[in-house]
Amino acid sequence: MVKLKLDAQCIPCILNHAYRIADKYIKDEEKKILYLKDLMRFIINTPLTKASPYITAYSYRLLKSYINVEENFDFYKEERMYFNKTLLNLVKDLEEIIKNSKDRLLTAVKIAAAGNIIDFGAFVNIEKDVMEKVIKPTLKKEFPMDVYDKFKKDLKSSKYLLYLGDNSGEVVLDMLLIKEIKNYNPDLQIIFATRGGYVLNDVTKEDAYMVGIDKFAIIIDNGTDIPGTDLEEVSEEFMNWFRKADIIISKGQGNFETLGDVHGHNIYFIFLCKCDLIMKKTNLKSLDIAFLNVE
Repeated sequence: MVKLKLDAQCIPCILNHAYRIADKYIKDEEKKILYLKDLMRFIINTPLTKASPYITAYSYRLLKSYINVEENFDFYKEERMYFNKTLLNLVKDLEEIIKNSKDRLLTAVKIAAAGNIIDFGAFVNIEKDVMEKVIKPTLKKEFPMDVYDKFKKDLKSSKYLLYLGDNSGEVVLDMLLIKEIKNYNPDLQIIFATRGGYVLNDVTKEDAYMVGIDKFAIIIDNGTDIPGTDLEEVSEEFMNWFRKADIIISKGQGNFETLGDVHGHNIYFIFLCKCDLIMKKTNLKSLDIAFLNVE
């Protein structure tokens, strides 16, 4: 029996998102229909072993061909820069929150999780007041402490940590967690992986350098524009680090969708639950912190 990664519930969601972005860039109604029909043909022929981020990446590649823009065109350039700058302006306040907390690492994990709200694949509109409406409420939420206790032990005993980034803006809060991890274990070598191309508002190497992650980690990209980590599509450089890592931190739903059934690696998934399907899979509520371990 085929092991499913694609869920039926994801297909209308992908098509709705594709329609919204196409409606913004394609004014001719017939051309818009042709684009969506082409995308539906691709969905029909997509193996059931591929997760939804695989289709999302194709939808953006296809749209670029319809509107005659370059392959590296960034649909979310303005939003990417806006949220990077907005979150960078909060760094001093967030560092104070971490510094004054009872458990600095735990607080940094929660702050990093809160950043996962900045996801243009899951939401049409993103709250710009993320400090008051997202970060502070998330700090009050709980998650399984047995997972966290194991996480701390693994951080202490590991030599290599691979950190899989997710979104721009959010990457600022990833930087704060990585900084705290380096304080917790200065000998740990950290590799931060971004997407290999522009898709949605997903994090790129440009974003990672912009927010200063290079001060604490080696920055690489995963070789693909898929908004997740599809191990059949990533680069050999990425796979070498994936195999070598003693511990992997995987941020965001897209990474969870593509890696949630991968075993034999010590993966910690950190994200906010943002859709019914993920809530069903994790038994969590909307915007709960998911902190899960697959080893």
